[in-house]
Amino acid sequence: MICLKEIKLDDVRECFLLDYETLKFWNIEQWKDEISKKTTFAVGIVKGLDLVGVCVYQKIICEAELIYLSIHPNHRRVGLGKTLISNLVSICIKDDLHRIILEVSENNKVANKFYEDCGFKTFGSRKKYYRDGSDAILKEKKL
Repeated sequence: MICLKEIKLDDVRECFLLDYETLKFWNIEQWKDEISKKTTFAVGIVKGLDLVGVCVYQKIICEAELIYLSIHPNHRRVGLGKTLISNLVSICIKDDLHRIILEVSENNKVANKFYEDCGFKTFGSRKKYYRDGSDAILKEKKL
């Protein structure tokens, strides 16, 4: 069975382990710091006893910034990412937030297509933003 779960400090180790299998975005201390922030929120997808997906976002005045989204490689392409985005949209509407923003590398074709399929539109870029020299594509979903 799959269920959504609010991520708390007690879940940081599982988040780090999932991240290590996927994006290698944050170390465990960075996970603790991020989840501890008052403006940061996270939702996970649990299958059985395993955390298989995580979405981390910040509430900034009247919008949400999606700062992390990952699904374990063994659980991709079955709609779990769209489940997390749909949940985020519901939360934002309930909290009267007007849009969700994110950034993604121009080289990450899979993620760009995923976000487009979820209704995100490109509204700008940051030139040569990443270490490899690629641009960050700025996307938004108006609510």
